[in-house]
Amino acid sequence: MPTALIHRLITLILIIMATIFLFACDDVPDTNQQTLRPVKYLLLDASHSGIQRDRVFNGIARAQLESTLSFKVAGTIDNLPVHVGDRLQPQQLIARLDDSSYLLDVFQARARLAQIKAEQRKTDAEYIRIRQLYTNDNASKRELDNALAEAETSNALYTEAKQLLSLAELNLSYTELRSPAHCRVAQLHAEVNENVTVAQSLVSVNCGQHWEVHIDVPESLIGLLELGLFAQISFDAISDTTFTATISELGIGSEGGSIYPVILVLDQAPASLRSGFGADVRFSLVDDQSHSKQFYLPAVAVAKNQHTHYVYVLKD
Repeated sequence: MPTALIHRLITLILIIMATIFLFACDDVPDTNQQTLRPVKYLLLDASHSGIQRDRVFNGIARAQLESTLSFKVAGTIDNLPVHVGDRLQPQQLIARLDDSSYLLDVFQARARLAQIKAEQRKTDAEYIRIRQLYTNDNASKRELDNALAEAETSNALYTEAKQLLSLAELNLSYTELRSPAHCRVAQLHAEVNENVTVAQSLVSVNCGQHWEVHIDVPESLIGLLELGLFAQISFDAISDTTFTATISELGIGSEGGSIYPVILVLDQAPASLRSGFGADVRFSLVDDQSHSKQFYLPAVAVAKNQHTHYVYVLKD
């Protein structure tokens, strides 16, 4: 084959290979081209300064006044006309003791007072008579002193008898146990014909028109609370309902070393609420750091690597 023909064939092959290479390069994607993706951003301003978080505490519902009532005198229960759950009016009878012995004490005290009162009138009259005789020099100083002593003794005995009668009447009144206010019977601890002693628990009542929720707050958060602060209350036993309450009492002494008691009053209590219901108390607390500019960010905005945490800042 002639040399010129060979050179032409080689040249043609090189041209074809170069053309194929150029077309292949046009099909390779540009690795330097950036893909733009939408991002969410949050504009921070003065309203985001400080740290605001919802804090939830476990609490217990309590009646505004919870009392365990008992008799001030001992005896046998003669009447117990109330039942658990009953609503009580002020001064409504809750229980009565057999008052036979206390009535007898009153009768005896009255008889004793009448006897001493008669003796008092006699000694007073005798003293007046002796004093007149002594003024006319018809009685001695000794007789006057004796009459005065007897009159003073009778007066003292009369005062004592009056006090004993008042005590007997008071003990008689203690044989009836009555409601101190508008209350509901929570528990009964005794039955009819049962002998009870002084201060023995007889009945537990929940009184008052308002309901409270008691919580314990740690020392790290007690400084963020103040009287009148609002909270959202929910009860496990009352589903799908949220109530509002305000702080009415703020403990200044710790319980258990670093826990402080806090009491909230419900603005409106449901009729189904009972003492002892568990409650979740939610506060929106703001820790205002006036000397340092801080912002509260959602957790998804904070990234992390092996060295530290960081956030992306959107620039103009």
